Amino acid sequence: MDRSDMGAAAPSKPGRAARFTLPIWTHLAVFALSVVLPLWCLLGFVAWNSVQQARSEYQRQTRLVARNLALELDRELAGFGGILRALATSPALQASDFAQFHRQAVQVVPAGSAIVLRNRAGQQLASTRFPAGAPLPLTSNPGVLAADRCVFQTGALCVSDLFVSASDPQPYVLLDAPVLREGEVEYALSIAIRAEHLAALLSRHQTPSGWAVSVLDRQDRVVARVPDHERFVGHLANAALRANADRLEGSLRSVNIAGVPVWGAYVRLPNWGWRVAIGVPESALGAPLRRSAALLGALGLLAVGASVTAALLYGRWLAHSIQGLSRIARVVGAAPAMPRLATSIRELDEVSASLAEAGTRLQASILARDQAKASLQRLNEELQARVEEAVQAREEAQSRLAQAQRMEALGQLAGGIAHDFNNVLQAVQGGARLIEGHAADAGRVRRLAAMIVDAAARGAAITRRLLAFARRADLRAEAIDVPELLLAMREILQHTLGAGIDVRVQIAPGVPPLFVDKGQLETVLVNLATNARDAMAGAGVLTLSAIHEAVETPAGSPGPIRVQPGSYVRLAIADTGAGMDMATLARATEPFFTTKPHGQGTGLGLAMARGFAEQSGGALQIDSAPGSGTTIRLWLPAAAAPPSREAPPAVGPVPGAGSRRRILLVDDEALVRALTAEGLEASGFTILAAGSGKEALELLDAGTELDLMIADLSMPGLDGIALIQQAQRRRPGLPAILLTGFATDMAELAVGGALSGRFTLLRKPIDAQQLAERAAAQLQAVKPAGRSGTG
Repeated sequence: MDRSDMGAAAPSKPGRAARFTLPIWTHLAVFALSVVLPLWCLLGFVAWNSVQQARSEYQRQTRLVARNLALELDRELAGFGGILRALATSPALQASDFAQFHRQAVQVVPAGSAIVLRNRAGQQLASTRFPAGAPLPLTSNPGVLAADRCVFQTGALCVSDLFVSASDPQPYVLLDAPVLREGEVEYALSIAIRAEHLAALLSRHQTPSGWAVSVLDRQDRVVARVPDHERFVGHLANAALRANADRLEGSLRSVNIAGVPVWGAYVRLPNWGWRVAIGVPESALGAPLRRSAALLGALGLLAVGASVTAALLYGRWLAHSIQGLSRIARVVGAAPAMPRLATSIRELDEVSASLAEAGTRLQASILARDQAKASLQRLNEELQARVEEAVQAREEAQSRLAQAQRMEALGQLAGGIAHDFNNVLQAVQGGARLIEGHAADAGRVRRLAAMIVDAAARGAAITRRLLAFARRADLRAEAIDVPELLLAMREILQHTLGAGIDVRVQIAPGVPPLFVDKGQLETVLVNLATNARDAMAGAGVLTLSAIHEAVETPAGSPGPIRVQPGSYVRLAIADTGAGMDMATLARATEPFFTTKPHGQGTGLGLAMARGFAEQSGGALQIDSAPGSGTTIRLWLPAAAAPPSREAPPAVGPVPGAGSRRRILLVDDEALVRALTAEGLEASGFTILAAGSGKEALELLDAGTELDLMIADLSMPGLDGIALIQQAQRRRPGLPAILLTGFATDMAELAVGGALSGRFTLLRKPIDAQQLAERAAAQLQAVKPAGRSGTG
């Protein structure tokens, strides 16, 4: 081998880029580093682990200090609580002798604090801040009132968050205790503790320099802090502490409210909801690690330098014998057969043979890889085809199942509708036949006519229930005062449900008004109360209750109920009846499902209630178990404004026979048209009838004088909306009334037209007298300008 080539790169083959190689001494230097560096790292790990153990012990001691401070603060509050408990048992309070109680309280009140006695209305009855017998103010501070509510609700000691009173600019916290009389909480007895008193308690502990100790209330505001209490009292804790507010204790790294990076530990007081937080500057924790890193770095650099120097000297001695091996390594895997290198060094010859064998195996591996890749591609294609077939089959099965369920529901719905409407038609047809046969008997005709009207009203009620169940009924939402509604319902139900049912009302404080259709809601409540009476067999307790509930996220809603975030009023109707088993409860809201005997129930009550609740933007939930009664809860949206107390506008009288205002009545149903025309004529109107929109327009084009148009919505050819639009283009200002008997997309368009003022929308069925009154109101609203004619 020519020694003049040693240390240089091997010549490149034509068409191939030159490959850079490193001499053997470089590899030996790397080998030396591979020995020294792991040892260096090992020593570094040992040092780092020692520092971390010391740091962990430091942190453990910090948490221990936080626990000790929390326990001492707990004992301090418990000491104040002991004073309050002792005063709460004073005979002077039981005798309502507030002057004597004031003298007792003055004797035990700690320096800088105040003891105050308040009733449920927040009126101060005794206060050590004022002389005995002096007029005392009504408490309005939200923090004080919140602590009082806690005492009256729980009957236990409660501590407030940080607050500032009206009479003293210094921040306080309030410890509140109940005063019992005959087992009930009669008064709230509190002691006001200055925040600086708690800061003084913290300062008695000798903590290392730079540590910061804070006491946080339930709102994560600083109650006391050492150091800089006066600077930071009342400030919010840092974001990291607020984010961990629900944990009992823990540790974290953050930047405290003074802007110092710290390692912090926090502990919650066992009984009060406050937390004690300690912040240790990161600089104090990192000093040992920095010192160890500096020492280890210096020793490591010295060891690395010595190892690299030795490797360089030995590598230059070996480089002349093994330079040729690098030229073989460049072409490993490039050809099926590799050339072998023959030298005087056995190890180099073995490496050369291994490289040749590696080249052969590499070629075989490449060939096997290509074959495996092709096989995997075929398997992927087959798997994709199978997945597509399975997905298609599942979708077809789901479609068939959904169709079967729809057909089953349609069959149940059609059967229920046919049954109820057959009863209505039977009553109407039977009454009409009897009137036809006894026309001369005026009294009997009036009685039969009243029965027919009642049957028609029952049919209209069934239609309204079906529309509510289908969520297509037109609801007219308004603000409703909840206490007024429930108290009125109690008066109604107490007389209608029977003497055996005790109707009770429970309304939580601060319930806002509802925003729903009042008539539909009253119907729902009456239906649910009637069901409850039947479930209690006529004897039991029926409770109507209301509570305000704010929903922030759908996931936060109770149980399976899902409503949009917002403010809701939750109404509950609870009975003491037999309850329902799981099978009945699962089908309770299905239309026409009822457990009552045949002929005693339609099965639409709960379905209608659920449809009404969901259509109003809320939800319905039923809780029941055999022997435990049933509770039905309705989540309904709260109103943004209080209910209006304005009186409804007065409707003018129906015109007399002398008025003879001319009305064009358009309806494609001859029977309906004839009956409506006869009713309007009986009210004093002159009626022109048309059987289609085309006939109506022909009358207008002929110059017929008109005062008002009444048109049906659904007619073949030209519907009611299009007819009114064309008529008003021909006769600008012509008043119109649109009648509709069903809820569809077209009906929703009609509602939009009515709201825009182009016409008035009325729902069928409507009494002829009511229609005449509405027509009179329409005519009164139009400025008298002569009848509409061609000119």
